[in-house]
Amino acid sequence: MHLTLLDQFAKHDKLVSRVRELWQEVQTLEAKLNAARLSAQEKERLLDMSQYQLQEIERVAPKPGEDGELDQALPKLKHASKLLELASEVYDELYASDTSASSRTGKAARALTSMAELDETLAPLAENVQNALTILEDAASTVGDYKDGLDVDENTLDKLLERHEKIKRLKLKYGPELADVLRTAEELRVQIDNLQHAEEHEQDLEAQLQKSRAVLVTAAQELHDKRLKAADKLAAQITAQIKPLGFNQVRFGVAVDMDEANITATGADKVEFLFSPNPGQALRPLKNIASGGEISRVMLGLKTVLAPTVPVMVFDEVDAGIGGETGWLVGEKLHACAHGRQVLCVTHLAQVAAQADQNFFVAKTAAKNKTRVGITALSGKELTAEIARMLGGGDTKSAAYLHAKELLARTK
Repeated sequence: MHLTLLDQFAKHDKLVSRVRELWQEVQTLEAKLNAARLSAQEKERLLDMSQYQLQEIERVAPKPGEDGELDQALPKLKHASKLLELASEVYDELYASDTSASSRTGKAARALTSMAELDETLAPLAENVQNALTILEDAASTVGDYKDGLDVDENTLDKLLERHEKIKRLKLKYGPELADVLRTAEELRVQIDNLQHAEEHEQDLEAQLQKSRAVLVTAAQELHDKRLKAADKLAAQITAQIKPLGFNQVRFGVAVDMDEANITATGADKVEFLFSPNPGQALRPLKNIASGGEISRVMLGLKTVLAPTVPVMVFDEVDAGIGGETGWLVGEKLHACAHGRQVLCVTHLAQVAAQADQNFFVAKTAAKNKTRVGITALSGKELTAEIARMLGGGDTKSAAYLHAKELLARTK
């Protein structure tokens, strides 16, 4: 996590991505080289299996998108006889028979044309009926073509059903999609070629791997140098942020240790936040030396530094172990963080709660073997009373209530 925070602060995303890509390239080359160095017996076993799988696919020889074409064609072929019967009936009714719709509409169209010559007001009607005749004849032509194109040969259907089943089996084994089957076939061809020319490839792979490792080490070193510079800046900025929060003599550091022999996708660095809350104490890992409240305040300082890149911040028990003016300073820091972003804070400290833009009271109740959590928005006198309760309680004339009013007035 510390490494991620440092990189987030340094904003060298492009170099981090470059190291990740180079590391992945090295991993790929190492895997290929390991495959090339397999024992003769293992190579032969893999070669036999790869050739068998490729032959299984090539025997069917599926084409891109063929499964979709079969899915579309088979329902039509399965019902070809019924479709032919219906298409013939439609064609007769529209055009072929003596009493077809086209024949009767044609007679009506001719009669209306003659009528329009005698009464021009009928011309639009005659034109509409002639258009209807054209539509009927076009429909009949389309149905006729469809009818003539139907294949009712049972052998054709059987062949397509058999092919559909073969492609289905390939998809179950190498899919799930036909595109996956075709991609697997291509990968198998490459693997077979690599296995058959393993010795030749091994020398090439060794040279490529050595070159890629050198490039990766150079990039990792560059990233390490940038992280070192960023670490000094981050340590100085966090120290400046947390000193007013009850850490008068605090020291904060960021250790960046490079292990060139163990480069990963994030580079060769191990990053650790170091902390010393008191004079005379050496810097030690933050997680080992700081209390919960101290870690919360350090994270408050860190998030303040990283604020431009963090849209939402959540703090819990950030006020643990502090009070008085230090508590007020923590509240001010939280309020400053909230400029331009959402800050959520769980607090039991009046000095912090008084500086919030919006307060909510969260309470847990238990009844009839059920536990419920309720949340209530606070404002006005309810807010003043709750702040007073944090300070020790009392009625509206108590010192705690008057102090609560002073704290709230101080934030205006």
